[in-house]
Amino acid sequence: KLAPNLTIFNAAMAAAIEDPNPMVRSAALRAIAERAQADAGTIDVLVSASKPELPGSNMGGPYERRFERYLARVAMEQYTSQLSNYLDGELAARQPASNLLWASQALPQKERDASFGKIWKHKDPAKAMDESTFVILAKSLGNPEAAKIAKPLLAHPGSGPAYVRFAIKNQAQVQSPQLAQLLSPVLTGMLGNAQEKMVALDAIARLKAPVTSEKLLPLLKDRDIKVVTATLKAMQANPQANLPAIEGLAKDASLDLGTRLSASHSLLQIDGPKGHAQLDALLGSLADDEKKRLVQEYSGSKAGADLMLARFNSKAIALSTFDLSSAQRIHQFNRRSKEAGQLLNQIKASEAKAKQEMAKRLAHLMKVTDTLQGNAETGKAFFNTCLMCHKVGEQGHDIAPALDGSAHREKEALLTAIIDPDAAMESGYQVFRVRKNDNTTLEGYRASDDETGVTLAFMGGTTIFIAANEIASKGFVSGRSFMPSGLINGYSDQQVADLLAFIKTLK
Repeated sequence: KLAPNLTIFNAAMAAAIEDPNPMVRSAALRAIAERAQADAGTIDVLVSASKPELPGSNMGGPYERRFERYLARVAMEQYTSQLSNYLDGELAARQPASNLLWASQALPQKERDASFGKIWKHKDPAKAMDESTFVILAKSLGNPEAAKIAKPLLAHPGSGPAYVRFAIKNQAQVQSPQLAQLLSPVLTGMLGNAQEKMVALDAIARLKAPVTSEKLLPLLKDRDIKVVTATLKAMQANPQANLPAIEGLAKDASLDLGTRLSASHSLLQIDGPKGHAQLDALLGSLADDEKKRLVQEYSGSKAGADLMLARFNSKAIALSTFDLSSAQRIHQFNRRSKEAGQLLNQIKASEAKAKQEMAKRLAHLMKVTDTLQGNAETGKAFFNTCLMCHKVGEQGHDIAPALDGSAHREKEALLTAIIDPDAAMESGYQVFRVRKNDNTTLEGYRASDDETGVTLAFMGGTTIFIAANEIASKGFVSGRSFMPSGLINGYSDQQVADLLAFIKTLK
């Protein structure tokens, strides 16, 4: 029963929110909300319950802490006038700044901004921000006072790298031009640290931080493919400013093909004439299978799709270099084009023939693998490709369904999933396509999709976040599995038998 006297009630609730039993703590917070009556003492109890989050997501600590903060916030949203008065009073001075900042999020925006500076005075200047405090600060940068406070904090060489990691982890909540600008000094410093440079490059690309190419170019000297690829992505965050550097990467024949194609595609979108010339240079030097990768890359933008269609019409690019995915994207960018429609129809006819070939291959492998003796140890090496998206135990990436227990699946189901993943596609694992306002298209696995934007995941575990205000359209691509087909096209019958032998060990 709720105590009739508010002072007695507050004292009981203050004891209850510190109870070792999480059910008692959450019941107390619900009781405060249900009472529909509060004074400064009541608010003090709720602020005390707004403790910073604990790392992890396990039951028995981190999960309960987040839930209790949520319940405290819900209760305070009912008592905003009392909360506003409380923040100006003596009781608030005894609370940690992190608790007060969380509590202030229950206030309307205007009052929240007005309280920010007063709350920050309670923060220990020698203590680094925890993750939740960073998120609140980053989301408040539209408030001039918060921006002024944030500037020296976010650029601090000691704690700045931790804040960069918080920004990456919480990108969907905190991304803004202001945050990118404020983090730029510490990001520049991290580029010179061997242990931090990859994190910095990832953050520059994700947040579109204005770090100049003169700071990025030195990273290309060691020719590490991962570093070069990450550096190019960082440059692409500010393409106009980095035009000379991107053009240099596009023309550097010593780089891997994927990096050159990405740079060449960017060059086309920045400078049309230079991009056209670079494409023609590439076409004269690439093998047929490499041209397929070129078409896949270029069909991801309006400029690139138009150029692929034009080069196809002029017979500079053969029909065999297109697949259904690239043809669909080109048609999406050119719905009124007769030529784009004809290209798509030709590819669909080609895909139908390919399906027939897949059915023949499946029938053949079903028969021959009954007699071939597979070597599980050899097959383990072939299975590593699967770990680019799937997990087995603690190995691999958690994008596609886990493959633990695959030994119990029928051989026909396994082979069908590998040879023709579109035919064996599980719900939720269709390709997800996002078309951006800048006339570029991205396709991948939909890792998350909410009011803040979409996060796509790709083979190898990389992800990209597209903010809601950058998205023109989005949706699943009907009938298309996220898993690409043809992964074992080059395998011999014996190699397929070896792969199946290893999969049969996954109990």
